[in-house]
Amino acid sequence: MTFKYGEGKECSLSFSQSDNPFLNLAWEDHLLKGHFAGESHLFLYRNRKCVVSGRFQVPWREMNFKHPQKITFVRRRSGGGTVYHDLGNWNFCFIHRGRQLKRE
Repeated sequence: MTFKYGEGKECSLSFSQSDNPFLNLAWEDHLLKGHFAGESHLFLYRNRKCVVSGRFQVPWREMNFKHPQKITFVRRRSGGGTVYHDLGNWNFCFIHRGRQLKRE
């Protein structure tokens, strides 16, 4: 599926049908490593209950491990903070050529 954004630029779109955070973050990493080289892509997914931590986060400073709930911990290969995911929110990964995005 494709759609247009900005000044008539095209972007491909994919949705994950899985709620497995390990699978979704592995797919996101695969896409970021250049699967869509030379084009823009939007990847949408939802994860079951988990805590996702960025590459440079220190887990024991970000999470309360003394809390008795059993929640899956997943490490994202890209940067970013530590966030809670569940089926109530959508996550996205927008991939584009670096010079194509204008920061204003």
